[in-house]
Amino acid sequence: MIVLLLLLSFTAHSFDLSEVEKQDLILNSIYVELYEQTKDIKVDAHPKKSLNSGSRGKLVLERIKRENREKLAIKNGVDPRLAKSGKDIVSAASDDNKKFLKHASIIRKQLEEVKSQALSKKQWSKKLIKLKSEWEKEKDEYLKNIKTYKANLFDIPLILPVDDNKVNKPVSIEIDREFKFVNKSLSVPVRDQMARATCSAFTGVRSIEVALAQAGKNVDLSEQYFYWSSKPDCRNQKCSKKGSWVGYGLNYSKGQSSLNIPLEKDCPYKSYTSNDNETSLPLRDGCSKAVVKVDSFSHLDSLDDAVRALNKNKTVILSTKLSPNFYQNRGLILEKDKNVGGKLDSHALGHSIILNGLVKLPEALDEGRYCFIVTNSWGVGWGVGGYSCISEKWIISHRQKNPLVVINKISF
Repeated sequence: MIVLLLLLSFTAHSFDLSEVEKQDLILNSIYVELYEQTKDIKVDAHPKKSLNSGSRGKLVLERIKRENREKLAIKNGVDPRLAKSGKDIVSAASDDNKKFLKHASIIRKQLEEVKSQALSKKQWSKKLIKLKSEWEKEKDEYLKNIKTYKANLFDIPLILPVDDNKVNKPVSIEIDREFKFVNKSLSVPVRDQMARATCSAFTGVRSIEVALAQAGKNVDLSEQYFYWSSKPDCRNQKCSKKGSWVGYGLNYSKGQSSLNIPLEKDCPYKSYTSNDNETSLPLRDGCSKAVVKVDSFSHLDSLDDAVRALNKNKTVILSTKLSPNFYQNRGLILEKDKNVGGKLDSHALGHSIILNGLVKLPEALDEGRYCFIVTNSWGVGWGVGGYSCISEKWIISHRQKNPLVVINKISF
């Protein structure tokens, strides 16, 4: 009996799950949502256009005047200069029909792949079933705090703006697998920025932590310190302006002569700050106990660049505006549903998230070649355990002009 896989999630604190188990949980939710979105799509079994209502033998006779033949050629999308005879027209249209049927077959195969991924005979273990219940509790708590997260969005500074043609360029790269996760990108627990505009600090720190995990070092670094380092105007004096740009924090670390980012336990994150002291000055003494340093990072322009980086096991930091369907989702965020849950308003400000994988999308969905698996910093109640898959089309529509950012090298 085919059983629909349960919609599950990852709660970092309750269960010791392997990287593969976490991938299964996230992928299952994504494919269940993809199946719901595509199960009613009908792929036409016949070409969309036919010659003379399918009566090809009556279509054209050689004695028809050239003018009529040219009109018929134009009508059927054939260059009239190449239509020397009625046979040419029939042949060209026949080739088009064959291409259409081949394309339709590919689309049907893609939809069947989504269905087979979403439907399985596999039964989840008791551990994972219990995890669903734990996640639902986190979801309820998140829903109570949505207004707080919205209130702490901000206009991310425009740094090194990318040309529109690169921001809006669809992905052209094809990877040789149905999905891809950056190695160790799920080994770092999903964290919660809570009532502060510190998303850039959380994405910067998480990218460093993933790079450290890939090197065999699992640590919890200080978002409090990174936020301070990413606000040049607030390092030595108090200020009230919210938010920062991740590149400032990475550049500050790169410019230091020694290790400079401390552990969370030595420089703990404060979930609230006063309005006139965004960086919580003075920093406590433990913030000087450094364990890691950023040596190199890069700016990327296009989503093609992002795919290449993900394929090389590098997480990618993205600055984006948000749409209503971003706040409440079950693992899949599409451009066509952007206004589900409301309309774009003053809350459609800047936010920073991490791309740590991708999943191929069926062409029939018309949302681009991939959806990108992202990690948010609003706790495990958002999306599926803090993760979701955002379509290429949504990202192109909402991405800010800031470059994408990847970390290349660290010292520890």
